[in-house]
Amino acid sequence: MLAELVARVGERGGAGAHAGASGGGVVELLGEPGIGKTTLLGRLAADARERGLLVLCGRASEFERELPFALLADALDGHLRALDPARLARMERAELATLAVALPSLRAWADPAETAGAAADAGRHQVQRAVRELLERLAAPRGLVLLLDDVQWADAATAELLAALVRRPPQAPVLVALAHRAGGFGGPLARELARATAAGAVVRLPLAPLTPAESDALLGEGLPAALRAELHADAGGNPFALEQLARARRRLTPLPAPGSPTGTSEVPSAVAASLAAELAPLPADARALLEGAAVAGDPTEAVFAGAVGGLPAERALAALDLLLDADLVRLDGAPGWFRFRHPLLRRAVHEGSAAGWRIGAHARAAELLREWGAGPSARAHHVAQSAQRGDAEAVALLRAAAEEVMPRAPATAAAWLEVAARLLPASGPGSAARAELQPQLAAALMSAGRFDAAHTLLLELLGALPADDPARIEAIAACAAAERLLGRHDAARARLVAALAEVGEGAALRATALALRLELTAHVSLEGDFATMRDCAARSRDDAIALGDDGARAAATAALAFADYSLGDIAAAERLSAEAVTLVAPLPDATLGRRLETLLYLGWTEWFTGRFASAASCFGRGVAIARSSGRGALLTELMVGESVALSGAGRCTEAVDLADAAVEEARATGSDQTLMWALYAHCTALEPVSEPGAALRAGEEAVALAQLLGPSTIAAGCGWAFAAALLAAERGERAAEVVLRYCGGEELPLCFPSHRAVCCELLTRAALLRGDAADAARWAAAARDAADRSGLPYADGFAVRAEAELLLAAQSS
Repeated sequence: MLAELVARVGERGGAGAHAGASGGGVVELLGEPGIGKTTLLGRLAADARERGLLVLCGRASEFERELPFALLADALDGHLRALDPARLARMERAELATLAVALPSLRAWADPAETAGAAADAGRHQVQRAVRELLERLAAPRGLVLLLDDVQWADAATAELLAALVRRPPQAPVLVALAHRAGGFGGPLARELARATAAGAVVRLPLAPLTPAESDALLGEGLPAALRAELHADAGGNPFALEQLARARRRLTPLPAPGSPTGTSEVPSAVAASLAAELAPLPADARALLEGAAVAGDPTEAVFAGAVGGLPAERALAALDLLLDADLVRLDGAPGWFRFRHPLLRRAVHEGSAAGWRIGAHARAAELLREWGAGPSARAHHVAQSAQRGDAEAVALLRAAAEEVMPRAPATAAAWLEVAARLLPASGPGSAARAELQPQLAAALMSAGRFDAAHTLLLELLGALPADDPARIEAIAACAAAERLLGRHDAARARLVAALAEVGEGAALRATALALRLELTAHVSLEGDFATMRDCAARSRDDAIALGDDGARAAATAALAFADYSLGDIAAAERLSAEAVTLVAPLPDATLGRRLETLLYLGWTEWFTGRFASAASCFGRGVAIARSSGRGALLTELMVGESVALSGAGRCTEAVDLADAAVEEARATGSDQTLMWALYAHCTALEPVSEPGAALRAGEEAVALAQLLGPSTIAAGCGWAFAAALLAAERGERAAEVVLRYCGGEELPLCFPSHRAVCCELLTRAALLRGDAADAARWAAAARDAADRSGLPYADGFAVRAEAELLLAAQSS
């Protein structure tokens, strides 16, 4: 049944369409404002209901773009409120609690304590998985059609969720139709739609202007042919513009000459004038309700919108009847709730109201929500639109709201904190409060993947802090961390070395030196300077023990284990790694959240020494902490580690899913280094599951970035991962060239000890593909030597494989 509906979409849009393997699919409708996207969605809804399918509809609002999961709630909440309680009771309590983070309708059904815990712990990806599972449940037994309009206005959290649904659709008959303005957005959703469209997984339907004949059909009888032709020309074939101009002509409203000023930036001047003329005769109360609704939200509740517009409840409800009679708004589900007839009408009303009045209206909305017991995140949108400079209470609320939504919507948290920063002076009285806020804002920007913006902010903070301010050291470390994630290691190293020289030695300065030296440890590890890494880690460990800082001691011990492994002292690495595991296990997540590098060092040491399950556990704990705490700066790197560890443990499907998500996270950051990491994981995960084309694409992009960024151990990893994919495609000559180029030449100096055997085995197979038995024997011998030197079973396995390949080749020749 859903397949028939998908095909019907294609007929209406003039393109072929198909349902996915699960009976569902994704349809993308795009075009200019007013072109008919909403109308087509309405017809699809009617078709689906006739076929007995469940239809859920939502529309994003232009002026509430920062509210987390607003579009999702608009689509699902009404249906969920009306569900049989017995059906909700069959859902797991943990699943309900996670969903309640995004869907207010489920908060009454979830356990309050678990919901509060989920609000603190649920990250974006947990919510995404829970929503996918919810859609699968709702699709039973006949199918679900989810129609989402004006997706260009979707909040960042919903956009990421939709990207995840496009990438990994529900395994059920679910059709998702996304309508948006052409070129209306970028980010992960735009990239995922483009990728899926190219792969044939999304039906893309650009809507064209109406032809003259279609315009005549829309206008119907009652207008002369010459006037219909004139209206079609003036509207440019845009259905909304055509209908609005026709309304004006039927009211005998004169239209302005072409090029006249317009009140809105989205529609032609004639249409804007027509909208203004339609609104002009409204009585004062009706206008006040309409303007209050433009501020309150779309949809909104009449009593609330009336209060925002300055009306008591009785007059607001009476005004609603007038607006319904004038066909300016439409009822929307629950009693007293309504929507604007079209989003462009809301824009016209919003822009037609006085700017000063709108500030007061948002203030009234915020105060009403406070009186009704709404929390900080529910009020933050209106506070952000109405707060005045120096308003300390508004700043406190915006900071609290940002902390509340950080794990699941870091972009929203950053937006609210940016508003809070603008409310405070950069210098003079009150500037201390701004300086206090900036680290929180920088952390939000980092979690949202805006590394450049965070770096700029931290440089500004460093320029303003006095040399003796204790906060300066923390800011230096944070600035260097941003530079690390941007791949600017030289600048960061110079900054940290200079700061350490300024701090000097002495027991009183141990804590300060420790923070700087741990950050320097991370930089030199990425540069491959493992001798300096070992020195930094050993000194940091001594300082942490002297200070009794268990978190820092665990971090330094894990770093020291990784440095010893990298320098070839496998026995010391294994001993220190075991010690680090013991130190990390009892640490609270809050402590590890401040030093997530601990789990990176420990996870990679466990992985390189062949303890894949332990490595996956380390990385998995780091991913969970990064998501739940909103400390997303290292999230991608931790996801990369977990994906690679899962591949090593044979959990290949999970590894691919995680690598997919890591690539999307990385693309959003704008950091070439982070993206290179993620593509390495993607290539590594795809090759064992026989997706050679996708693995080759990921590997090719990874080594292209490695070439831009220069030699490093990360680049070497990209080289051997890509080479494995090339060998699966029987491209031996290119595989050998890639290994030698990115691993530093025939001595493989950029390879880690256990992976010298891996690379030698790859070079053995590459030589055999070229028919060069002598070169293959040379590399097989090198694999055996590397394995014996490391003493690791993991390396020995690859050496044995190289030797077996030689024997097989000899037998077949």
